[in-house]
Amino acid sequence: MKVGFCLQDDAMPRTAYWELFLKAVKESDFYTEYDHEILIPFEDTAMETNWPRYGDHASAYIRGQLHDLSENGQFRNYFARIVSKAQATPDQKYLYINMNPFFRAPILLRRLRNVIVADVSLAMFERDINCNTVSMPALPIISSRSASSDVRKILASFQGANSHPIRDVLKHIADETSIIVNLVERERYVGKIDAVNARTDQNYEWLLQNSNFAFVPRGDALFSYRLAEVMSFGCIPIILSDGWVLPFDRISAWEDFSLRVHADAVLRLPQILTAFTSKEIFSRRKRTLSAYEQRFANLDSMVAGLMAEVEILSRLPQRNFDPQENFTSDFGSGSDLTAPTAAFASQLDNVFDEQEWDALLEYYEGVRR
Repeated sequence: MKVGFCLQDDAMPRTAYWELFLKAVKESDFYTEYDHEILIPFEDTAMETNWPRYGDHASAYIRGQLHDLSENGQFRNYFARIVSKAQATPDQKYLYINMNPFFRAPILLRRLRNVIVADVSLAMFERDINCNTVSMPALPIISSRSASSDVRKILASFQGANSHPIRDVLKHIADETSIIVNLVERERYVGKIDAVNARTDQNYEWLLQNSNFAFVPRGDALFSYRLAEVMSFGCIPIILSDGWVLPFDRISAWEDFSLRVHADAVLRLPQILTAFTSKEIFSRRKRTLSAYEQRFANLDSMVAGLMAEVEILSRLPQRNFDPQENFTSDFGSGSDLTAPTAAFASQLDNVFDEQEWDALLEYYEGVRR
């Protein structure tokens, strides 16, 4: 699968994440300047503002300021250029990268069958609506440089902000010995965790270094940076995010090393986890580390995984989308755009609509405040 870029515009803002992504693509075996099988818009569509400093959105930018989603803003105009180019060249495939969970690109681009969307917080209902989607992993903000294979004394742990009811439920199963759950204030992390300068949380790292399992509950959105983080420490991830399509699900055998538990079964987790033998735990931890190193450790491995997913997707038969079909979701939404709204069914005649953009703009105005 040979990939190139299109629509360069030096006036667009750019994040540190996107700079590294461009570099990883250009240095990969997939990149070529000619005879492209798939084109990626060159400018920063990802809007990854939590990396490298969690919660410090403004500092994520190395060029310009926060993406402007207003009616005549730069990003909206650039997005319209992408749509126009894809519509004008239906035989050319495009790959759109979105790392912002509140910008629902899989829905906005659902009618463009030559556009594949790689999305960080892909919901199962969005995959149903738009089969041209890849679940994209988030780059970890905290990671281990040498995960130990030693025997660990903590069965399972979690430390993070109380940003979703599922995290409250976890507190009910904690015994503070074998299962440790620390709910902390979000301000403890905002701007203080830095992937580039290796500023971290020592308590969080200690927990992961000494835990066999680690809870990965959803927060404001379906996805969590914690997934790759706990894997880097050799912890078996217990994923608690109903309705999330797991990263690189077509090429990753998540069932071989992780546990996925529905919200209704959280209170049964102590019984579930204590049923694992030491041998089973060691084996799953080993497979967890292997999966992390192969697919999720850095952007080079993520680009390779992304291209493998795109290659598989390009060979699959396309499903025609029925605009009259109704879509519902049985999981709680992290924002107005994480779950479908009643208005979608009547608005599918457009590539994207004003209501969706208004919700996105409201979110970004909140970030600026």
